[in-house]
Amino acid sequence: MSQLPGAEIVFRWHAMNAPQFKGYGFVQQYGAFLVRLSLVMDAAFIVAGYYASVLLRGGEWTHADLALASLAIAGFLVATSCFDIYRSWRTVRLRHEMVRLLVCVSITLAFTLALLAFGYWDQPRAPALPVWFLLAFAGMVGARWLGRMVLRMRRAHGHDRRTIAFAGCTEIALNLNDIFRSHGWMGIDVAGYFDDRSPTGNRPPPANARLAGNFADLVRLARSSKISAVYICLPMSAEKRVKQLIGTLSSSAVSVYFCPGFFEFGLMNARWDDVFGQPVIGIVDSPFVGRERVVKRFEDLLLASLLLPIALVPMLVVALAVATTSRGPILFRQTRYGLDGRSFQIWKFRTMYAVERDDEFRQVAHNDARVTPLGAYLRRTSLDELPQIFNVIQGDMSFVGPRPHPVKLNETHRDLIDGYMLRHKVKPGITGLAQVNGCRGETRERAQMAKRIEYDLTYIRNWSFWLDCKILARTVSVVWSGDNAR
Repeated sequence: MSQLPGAEIVFRWHAMNAPQFKGYGFVQQYGAFLVRLSLVMDAAFIVAGYYASVLLRGGEWTHADLALASLAIAGFLVATSCFDIYRSWRTVRLRHEMVRLLVCVSITLAFTLALLAFGYWDQPRAPALPVWFLLAFAGMVGARWLGRMVLRMRRAHGHDRRTIAFAGCTEIALNLNDIFRSHGWMGIDVAGYFDDRSPTGNRPPPANARLAGNFADLVRLARSSKISAVYICLPMSAEKRVKQLIGTLSSSAVSVYFCPGFFEFGLMNARWDDVFGQPVIGIVDSPFVGRERVVKRFEDLLLASLLLPIALVPMLVVALAVATTSRGPILFRQTRYGLDGRSFQIWKFRTMYAVERDDEFRQVAHNDARVTPLGAYLRRTSLDELPQIFNVIQGDMSFVGPRPHPVKLNETHRDLIDGYMLRHKVKPGITGLAQVNGCRGETRERAQMAKRIEYDLTYIRNWSFWLDCKILARTVSVVWSGDNAR
């Protein structure tokens, strides 16, 4: 990668390979006004949606309706302030914005239902509320979709674009450049890479990743107002250089973003936080905090309420069969590690002749002589796991999550496999991503356990309600097809 004599050469090259830059344009100049206009439009959609729902039910618009709509607007504004709705969404996908908007509308609907429940209005309006908020949400989504389509057309013709530069030709800068180039709707043009060092990183740079100059060239470019932002992508070991560059760039009006290489730490649900104004970065954390935790627990309780009545009869039949076919207790109880490494007692139907203590654990192998004939069938069909529904109700487990291992197995592998104990940042599950991908049963080799842990950590990093639904559906498919031997 050769260095060009100056930053201006890069701009001559850039002009031939990117849409013509035509200034900041109306959107960037009046961004604050447009944000406030969006707020006013959302309030108008709430009023219009309520008015339409009144007409649809054959009613008349009254002062009481206007008062209720005004309170709904107030509740909506409070909800949006908690989810940072009114901000620049240039680098955020539309569906992510829609999810936050849906949450705010749902909170507002619950708030309005609460007002009616406390009897502040005489005539019944509750049946019209879902229609009201469905219409309002549709209007908000439609306006945002239309706005984005207009912006995409403008940016395709060189308007409302931002030109940025990278300080540091590192792997992070290369990745960001790929993102900006492959998502043209963001309207971001890259001026080039500026660095005082040779390029680093394992991935070879693309053909156009030539150095535009050094940091002195970058500062001159920033002062010329030809770029609007600088992304500092230097490694964390270059702290002194980062401070110097930030201080030097403060003599210009560009926005500065620091992109540290935290990926080398093996991030898991990393997030920003602050402690009385002190910025704090969470490197490893559970995905189930705040509303996600509520969603996950609601999911578990809903499934338990639906499945427990269905499972009671099979559980009684299995319990009777276990009691009559071999000696010993009906239920098998063993200590396992749960959320944050805390121990709990897992419940299963007994499948072996003898009940082992925790310190006597030995993995069950194929055709293990300790397993009863009935136990082999129960393990193959996963019917032995049914009592764990009560573990879910107690809050020790979830329906979907990493399978809990016996304590002795945990202690054996926690120092052998990187990130092994990170699987305990969530509640263990009855089924999981590893299990539906065939990683179940005996783990004779370290590589087998490592593959299972890889699936578990992938689940934690990418958790969503829909991922849980997919895993549950695949679990039913695996059990139904009989491809469940262990």
